[in-house]
Amino acid sequence: MIKHGLILVLLLSSYVCQSWETGLDPNDVETWLNYPQEFSDLIYGPEGVHTPGYELEVRVAEKWTKGTLYYKLIRVEPEIEIVSEKTIILNKTTSDEAYTWRVTIPEKEGTYLVGCLYQTLPQRTGWLLNGTEIHEKYVTGYVKTIPVRKDWLQVEMNLDKEWYKSIDDIVLSVRNLAGYKISIGPEYRIEQKKGTEWVSVPFKPNVGFILLASEVLPNETYSQSLQVPRFIGDLEPGRYRVEKEFLAPN
Repeated sequence: MIKHGLILVLLLSSYVCQSWETGLDPNDVETWLNYPQEFSDLIYGPEGVHTPGYELEVRVAEKWTKGTLYYKLIRVEPEIEIVSEKTIILNKTTSDEAYTWRVTIPEKEGTYLVGCLYQTLPQRTGWLLNGTEIHEKYVTGYVKTIPVRKDWLQVEMNLDKEWYKSIDDIVLSVRNLAGYKISIGPEYRIEQKKGTEWVSVPFKPNVGFILLASEVLPNETYSQSLQVPRFIGDLEPGRYRVEKEFLAPN
């Protein structure tokens, strides 16, 4: 069995980056390699192993209007290589599109690092004995490590909407991008993000699934109504993800 998940968001959640640090240079690759990987769930893409050609989406938690925003995709294994990068000087007229970066994973296998760092304008942090002001730039952000393999099961999962009310039905579609058929059943699991962990949301008593698998041929799409209000009930505001299991040859 191979699991493949996609994050779904029910209602707006606020995120605050964990730390603001000084003495970091976003232009230096070492800064990215050593940056802590908290809050990396703001980098959207499939969980686990990725495949070449997949488009990642990096979203900025807060729309700052001063400073510099850095996006990077770095290949860290087997060798260090900056694959793609984008730098934006922020101001009050910066468009909303600037706070989302989409980048395609290249055809090379390996381990990659993707994310964004935000650097403030120089800010006064103290005084020297001779009366000189001390100015420093603060850096915050988030990065995520992703493995890339060509032979991984290529399945694309999508939801019919990005935001949901607790009473809404959720329609999941699964597209088979592999060169062989896969089998998929009706069972699924919903997990809620609590702190740094994903916690399974229980179904109502006496809810079960008929273990009848459907075959999905290459380039075909399987759709399923999850009927969350019926099977689980009203979900509290927060961040959720859907997990499915697939069966593939070998």
